[in-house]
Amino acid sequence: ATLIADPTVVESNRWLNRAYATLEFSDHRAFLIAVGTVLVGVVVVRNLFGMFCLWYRLRYLHWLRVRLAARLLRGYMARAYSFFLGANSAHLSKNLLVDTNTLINGYLYSWITLVTDGVMSGAIIGFLIWQEPFVTLIALSCFGLIGIGLAWGMKRKLQELGRRHRALNDSLFKTVNESFGGIKEIKVLGRESFFVSAFTAVAREHARVAIVFML
Repeated sequence: ATLIADPTVVESNRWLNRAYATLEFSDHRAFLIAVGTVLVGVVVVRNLFGMFCLWYRLRYLHWLRVRLAARLLRGYMARAYSFFLGANSAHLSKNLLVDTNTLINGYLYSWITLVTDGVMSGAIIGFLIWQEPFVTLIALSCFGLIGIGLAWGMKRKLQELGRRHRALNDSLFKTVNESFGGIKEIKVLGRESFFVSAFTAVAREHARVAIVFML
């Protein structure tokens, strides 16, 4: 923005002046066009690289989810028949379909994102420390203390929300299985609205907890 407003800044800025002289530009206008083209190229490359990183991250996580779910199902299939006589099919289905998704999307994805963003933030912070070490260190200390305080204060609440989230997942699967499993009796007794209301109440509470938990 400074270069566009005042092209003569090329003369006072050491790095711009070096690039201007090395590349032997004839005037400031040509140099401004070249700098603009380079910046556009950097933005395009950055976005393409970001898309590639996102694709690779999602590919890794979803294939991991497939492997975890298949391994869990293989473990269940290897159990003796007596295991299934006392097992809740809704609970087994939830473990296979929901909990693997929760592990991947709710935990591993967050941690991988945290690590990759942390690396980028570390590079930026390193540059800022190189430019303004005192101010940067003060700002980092303030933000660090705030972050530690928030994490400590929210730890117990997040654990409670996690347990509540799992319990509501169990209730959703149980309600759906009971609705479809006893559809004949439900039709005979005319209790359709009761099961719909029960499912809706649990689903609304599940949505509320999920929103808070994902924040």
